[in-house]
Amino acid sequence: DSMKHKLSDIIETKVTNMIDKEIINLNSKLKNLDNIEKEFDNFVNEVNKLKEELSKFNKISKEIKEVDFTLEKHTGLIQKIERKKIYLEEENEKLKSLMARMKRHKN
Repeated sequence: DSMKHKLSDIIETKVTNMIDKEIINLNSKLKNLDNIEKEFDNFVNEVNKLKEELSKFNKISKEIKEVDFTLEKHTGLIQKIERKKIYLEEENEKLKSLMARMKRHKN
C-alpha cells in the first residue's frame, strides 16, 4: 500500500511538473502571439496611413492634371491671340504703306 502511495505520488509529481512546463510553454506562446498581434496591428495602421497618403497624392495628381489641361487651353488661346495680333500688325503696316502711297500720289 505504501508502495502504491509512493508510486502515485511520483506519478502525480511528474504529471504536475509536465503540466507546469506545458503551461509555461503555452504562456510563452501566448505572449508571442500577443506581440505578433500588436505588430500586425501596427502594420495595418501603417498600411492605412500609406493608403491615406496615396489617396492625397492621387487627389493632388488629379488636380494638377486639371490645372495642366486648363493651362494648355489658355496657352492655345494665347497662341491664337498672338497670331491674330501679328496678323493685325501686318495689316496695319499694309494700311500705313497704302496711306503713304496715296499721300504721295495726291501730292
